[in-house]
Amino acid sequence: MGKIKRINKGAPSGLIVSLALHAAAFFVAGLFVVFTVVTKKEPEFVPPPPVERPKMQLKKPKVKVQKSSNPKPSSRIVAKVKTKEMPEIQLPDLMGTGDGLLGAGTGLGGEFLDLPEIKELSVFGNEVTSGNDLVGTFYDFKRDAQGRPRAIIADGSVPNDLDTIIHDFMARGWRTSSLAKYYASPKKLYASCICIGTVQSLLAPEAFGEDTEGWGWAVVYRGKLVYPEDIKFRFRGVGDKFMGVRVDGKIVMICHYRGDGRQYFADLWWPSASDARVYPMGESKQQVGDWIELKGGVPVDIEVILGDREGGLVYHQLAVEVEGVEYPRNPYGAGPCCPVFKTENLSRAQIDALCMDVYSGDVNLTNGPVFCDFFPPEPDYTDHPATNIPPVFVKDDAKKIRTWTSKDGRTIDGRFLLQSEDYVLLEVESRQQKLPLDALSDEDLQFVKLAKPPKFNIEYVKDSDQIDVSKLVGPFIDPRAMSVHDWTFGATIKQTSSGDYDDLLKVEVFALGEQINDQDKYILFDRKVEYFKPSEYGRKKPFEIKTRTVRVRKYNNRPNPPTPFRGQTPGGHMVVISDSQGRIIQYEATSNFLFENLTRMRKMDVGAYFDDNCVRVFPTTPGPDDRADWVLMGGDGNDG
Repeated sequence: MGKIKRINKGAPSGLIVSLALHAAAFFVAGLFVVFTVVTKKEPEFVPPPPVERPKMQLKKPKVKVQKSSNPKPSSRIVAKVKTKEMPEIQLPDLMGTGDGLLGAGTGLGGEFLDLPEIKELSVFGNEVTSGNDLVGTFYDFKRDAQGRPRAIIADGSVPNDLDTIIHDFMARGWRTSSLAKYYASPKKLYASCICIGTVQSLLAPEAFGEDTEGWGWAVVYRGKLVYPEDIKFRFRGVGDKFMGVRVDGKIVMICHYRGDGRQYFADLWWPSASDARVYPMGESKQQVGDWIELKGGVPVDIEVILGDREGGLVYHQLAVEVEGVEYPRNPYGAGPCCPVFKTENLSRAQIDALCMDVYSGDVNLTNGPVFCDFFPPEPDYTDHPATNIPPVFVKDDAKKIRTWTSKDGRTIDGRFLLQSEDYVLLEVESRQQKLPLDALSDEDLQFVKLAKPPKFNIEYVKDSDQIDVSKLVGPFIDPRAMSVHDWTFGATIKQTSSGDYDDLLKVEVFALGEQINDQDKYILFDRKVEYFKPSEYGRKKPFEIKTRTVRVRKYNNRPNPPTPFRGQTPGGHMVVISDSQGRIIQYEATSNFLFENLTRMRKMDVGAYFDDNCVRVFPTTPGPDDRADWVLMGGDGNDG
């Protein structure tokens, strides 16, 4: 038999067995000891979870200030489908309706949100494209391509230098190269409609950020004209002092204020419509263009040139007449009230701008074709004001019964009465009870800290610089009555009570204006929000807050009053101080309805018009007395 292999390698088998038994015993004992120690371990003290406090986003509000050379761009607007189910809205039928497209305001409660960026808006176009608008380039014929002054004759005679420049531009195929020797503004504007009411000519260079006089200029708009389905239409419009329209390489309409000016452009285009220059529109008579046929979804080029010779007033309006459609008649002269030409539905801010200076009944602002490659949804111009939530004051909120929690977890319901150096006094079931400060939870300590805010002196301030308009209106026109001021509004906040308060406070300033020809309508000129800690200012150094610069105009379009003035004037104000919980500490307002409607005011668009319920309304349009008397005369109208 073979030998059995041993595992002890020479050691006695009994010894090996004994060692194995002892090892197993020690191993079992070790396990018993380890688990016994773990299970017998003393419990550690675990602190309660921290109290969650409202977190504040310490962002500085972002309010864009437009940088440009003087004069500054207007901060207020002074001059700036077809569906069977949608009722036509015309001027002045817009009065009393509103808009649900209200801009976002500051947050309620403890949320400290950024204000929406304020975009400058002009009837000559916007600074941001929508993707389907006409791109406008401003030309100043008083300067050469390098911006140096050059001589120009634009005294109203025909032909003059400016008429010759425009005629040459059109005759040479609307090529930009024919204008290359004149100054072109680097700033572009994007227009979704051509509808400029009766405004001062100086608004055009101002809209493009150019510091030049308001005469001897033109704007060339270029874009694509497209419609989702086949359509046949023509343009109706006015142009002071001139306006030309070209579609798919063909001139389809030329407007000129003077009769001899129209004759000067007759070799380029002449109207064939029997009712051309018959019906009043703006300060002139409607020109009627040629019929245009578009194939559905097929874009063609569209170009519009408009401008002014000698200064004073201008107006350029382009409306659309679709073949076979009956339009309401303008009560002022019985002409057709056609929809304004547009490449997208007009925003509420655009309609506000048009209402300021477009005569009632001249154009329809909402219905009619929208020249883009799809049918956009119907706009909702019905006002949907925000639900008005009554403001909550710190002093009232602090008196409410609340649950107090001690650091050891005990709770009690009571009403806060006062705080001393080392305790708070509560009202608990009609009796008073003291709670030591060092026993309160962090949340209760924060509540006590905010329950007694400091008192402040609020002073509303406003400053203005008057603009010398005599240098802007042009040398050939008798200046109309007009004043222009650049206003800055704000407030100084100074602590009047003792004690330090190092929590962050929010200050809101609402600067208001009024429409001169309808003082029942208010304007939100600007809204500014900033934050500060009183402990960083104390009782000697005031906290200051200022709005952006707001340009305010008062004007009369007739050279001989008593035609009533139009425009805006500074009105009331409201200043509100609130804590990090969104509760009101203190406020000052010129009218009670402003503070009573604080929720709505916080959501109101800058530049919006509203009534004494803080519900958005449309501005009052120019009245019959604002329009020139000669426009209703027979024949071709005033050629002067």
